[in-house]
Amino acid sequence: LEATLVEPLALPQQASHPLEQALLNLGVEATVLEEVESPSFTRIKISPSHKVPFNKIAGLGDTLQISQGYQNAPLITPQKGHVAIDIPKANAERKFCEYLDYCGYLGSSFTVPVGVDINNNLVEVDLSSSVSAHLLVAGSTGGGKSEWMVAAICSLLTRFTSDAIQLYLVDPKLVEFTKFQDYQQVTLINENNVAIETLRKLCNVMQERYELFRKTRSKDLSEYNKYHAKIPRIVIFFDEFSAFVSGEFKNEFNSALAEIAQRGRSAGLHLILATQRPDASVITPLIRSNITARIALKTIQSQDSKIILGTEANGFDSSKLLGKGDLIFSDGGTFQRLQGLYVSDCDSLLANIETKVLTNEASPASLDELHSYPGEANAEDTGEAISALGQMPLNQGFLKSDSKIFALVKLKIAENMAGSNDATEPLFNEIWGLTPEEKLLALRYLLNQKIGKENAISILWNRNSGGKYHSKYQDCSNTYERMILELKNQGYSSHNYWGFS
Repeated sequence: LEATLVEPLALPQQASHPLEQALLNLGVEATVLEEVESPSFTRIKISPSHKVPFNKIAGLGDTLQISQGYQNAPLITPQKGHVAIDIPKANAERKFCEYLDYCGYLGSSFTVPVGVDINNNLVEVDLSSSVSAHLLVAGSTGGGKSEWMVAAICSLLTRFTSDAIQLYLVDPKLVEFTKFQDYQQVTLINENNVAIETLRKLCNVMQERYELFRKTRSKDLSEYNKYHAKIPRIVIFFDEFSAFVSGEFKNEFNSALAEIAQRGRSAGLHLILATQRPDASVITPLIRSNITARIALKTIQSQDSKIILGTEANGFDSSKLLGKGDLIFSDGGTFQRLQGLYVSDCDSLLANIETKVLTNEASPASLDELHSYPGEANAEDTGEAISALGQMPLNQGFLKSDSKIFALVKLKIAENMAGSNDATEPLFNEIWGLTPEEKLLALRYLLNQKIGKENAISILWNRNSGGKYHSKYQDCSNTYERMILELKNQGYSSHNYWGFS
């Protein structure tokens, strides 16, 4: 009989790596190039066959989670020359990035840490850059938003003095930022109406800085600070800004936000807006168009991720993140998956930072606002005082002819500290007959004594930051800050003891 040749049955193709095999079973031919361990996941870099489009791989996350038994669906993203498949680690195997382990890598430039990358390198965002002057931080509960904000604030407090930076921390819930209220660089704001008023004043600060740059022919704050008395940068943190984008504050908030976002960088004003409601009603087109640097923490759904990162974030889906600081950072077109830092002991970290003399000081003593400073503030005395200041030599101490001022200021300080019910009239009352020049001299002495802003305003105007006098206190506060900035513009500061050697 003639033999009949029968071809052997084709055996299933076998792959050398479990993930290669899992993909092959799903009809995707790919080669594993490398495995890299990160704190919260293992990144497997694969090179797919040329005939396999990325979209086919990108849609396999949920299927791989089921077939391979992963705790969460892997994040699958396109990278240069390969596709990254991030296999989540079990909760017990995850590692977290303590701030103290990475703070030594922070630079001296005006940056905040974003997180640690796949190669264990610290990634920072430069607030002085045109593409990252402001930040949007968004994610659902449990994503690690609060921990990220605390690490960012600590990084600024530990590297910059109050002469270089002022922080405005808006925390209506009285939860996250109260731990920072005692530091000289910090103003803590707990009421929405006060937050809006502060934004309005900071818009005026910005405009006044631009006027100053114009007069000195400086293009921005960095250039101005090279050749003149330094003006601090201002960073406004909103722990939760969702309350401001609707309701009674909507129009004022949006107006101030747009103005600072569009013009703040050159003047040294920066916004860091955070929310746990990353939906379209909170992250409005106004915010998305003006803030290009964004941090997406874990979200509930993919649609939220698109709102935060934009539809161009191909494969970078924050709903696939693992929470607790796992984040995606975008600085205007590029995307990185990072692990945010956390601060385990805030008090110990900030133990050597200079605190306010009084813990109830309403705001730092160098807000760059300009206003008048007579008894209840009027524009005529402002011009006289500024003119007088221009004729005063730097480092001038109290002269013998100023002994009445010296004695009067000491008297008012003693009365204030004793809480006397029989206190004499406030220092800027007309009864004392101080000239604008003498008022400036008195303020310099008060600043050199470091008695705190609220006490100083009480001594100068007898106004308190609460009760029925609060609105008048705000006017005096504006006046006080204008005086300070004018003194600084003339070369006085805490560095030269406000002119008293």
